[in-house]
Amino acid sequence: MVEFSDWACLDHIRMNRNTFARLCYLLEHEKVCMFLIVLAHHIKNRIVKGDFIRFGEALNKHYHAVLKAVLKLHLILLVNPKPLYEDCTNTR
Repeated sequence: MVEFSDWACLDHIRMNRNTFARLCYLLEHEKVCMFLIVLAHHIKNRIVKGDFIRFGEALNKHYHAVLKAVLKLHLILLVNPKPLYEDCTNTR
């Protein structure tokens, strides 16, 4: 859609490029938000689908798509834990 003019986008998808980009932006962020809510609160799909007004199957598909993306980025996103030594004084 980037290569098309606004007129061509209006003819094809009935919205201009800016509106299309905003819609894609919101949908991607919604997927990530649903994923993080499930992880952070350890809740089931039934609860999240009611909050976002989505079907369980669609929510499951979005969840797995974000999970696959996070797993592909595991080398960047996840940090390997460092071992604790016996003389460590940090209470945490």
